Amino acid sequence: MNARSEEITAEELLVTPEEAARRLSLGRTTIYRLMSDGELSSVVIGRSRRVAVRSLESYVERLLSTDHPRPRMRRSRVAPGSGQIAGQPADPR
Repeated sequence: MNARSEEITAEELLVTPEEAARRLSLGRTTIYRLMSDGELSSVVIGRSRRVAVRSLESYVERLLSTDHPRPRMRRSRVAPGSGQIAGQPADPR
């Protein structure tokens, strides 16, 4: 085996969604949502789904670019002093 073929086989081209999640420090569900939204490219081989490493790199580059909107965090807000979530009706007890 020559050095070039060892170099190609040493770098993974496709990874499992779980490995993609680990590499990006995200949850598995988030990876599946990104695949569903078209943010990450994936392929099905038999009964297995794989994510292209190139797609992970492109996704990170888009996040770092200035014209890509930052992902919004979903966080509950608590109304100050009320102990309840803002926008929710008060408990009638």
